[in-house]
Amino acid sequence: MRRIACTLSLLFTLSAASVPSSGNVIRAEDQRVAEVAFRLAVRGVARCPITTPNAGLVLHHLSQYKLDDRPTAVTQFGIDRGPGVLAVVATGAAAGAGLRAGDVLLRIDGVAIAPEPFIGERHDQRRARARADEVSDLVDTAAADGALTLTVLRGGIETAVHVMPVPACPSRVHLARSSQLNAFADGTHVLLTTRLLTLTKTDDELAFVIAHEMAHNILGHAAEMRAMKRDKDGLAGLLARPALTRRTEREADRLAAELVLDSGYTIAGAERVLHALDRGFTGPTFLANHDSTRDRIAALQAYASARAGSLQ
Repeated sequence: MRRIACTLSLLFTLSAASVPSSGNVIRAEDQRVAEVAFRLAVRGVARCPITTPNAGLVLHHLSQYKLDDRPTAVTQFGIDRGPGVLAVVATGAAAGAGLRAGDVLLRIDGVAIAPEPFIGERHDQRRARARADEVSDLVDTAAADGALTLTVLRGGIETAVHVMPVPACPSRVHLARSSQLNAFADGTHVLLTTRLLTLTKTDDELAFVIAHEMAHNILGHAAEMRAMKRDKDGLAGLLARPALTRRTEREADRLAAELVLDSGYTIAGAERVLHALDRGFTGPTFLANHDSTRDRIAALQAYASARAGSLQ
């Protein structure tokens, strides 16, 4: 979407003070992102050559918190015992099995989750990212046969919950608290900032933002960009990069439109958010990373019209 200076350190840095708890929702912003991302991933699964099991579950880890905030996170959420459940999608398998936001995950299929290393040391984005991916990988591996048992701690009582995830597009979507206006895909994760989330007034708009970045991951664009940077340098690289970026952005827009419509959202949301994000580009067209907002919207509208016509 926008590729301004933003690192994945945002993705894995949380503040205990910024995660208020209300009922069964720890943070409404994370819940909103989780609901939209799950719907896109599950209903768009036919578009994805590789799928992963998805239970509609979002976890948070002690290593994601700044060192000074960890005591508060432990007091509030008990996540020194294991990963905490940050969000549970209402229509997902985790919710259907009885999991709740605020539960603490202790074991997966009877195997205890190893304690987090380095939690006495300052926050490190690489370690936080590795921890989050490690636990997500454990859940995905355990769910490969179609079911898994999660043992959680709730109110001081251990409970075993049997969950049957559904196939979905790979979708490790994360919300970062940041004043930057940004969304980003790195090949595995999708990152969007709270400022961008605030800009999206409807879930149709949010769906396009998430779907566009998911599309980059599904299509392997990050690997293409890395290969181009590795193989071309100097003036050749500077000239080749914008053309490749424009092509990948067009492809991501097209797949995003498919995911959005598959999921019951509207292209009108894409139009509104693209207008809201438009900051204009005054340089030569061949140096632009995106087509103009007008051209992107026209392409999305044309695809939506053609698809509607084919279904009549």
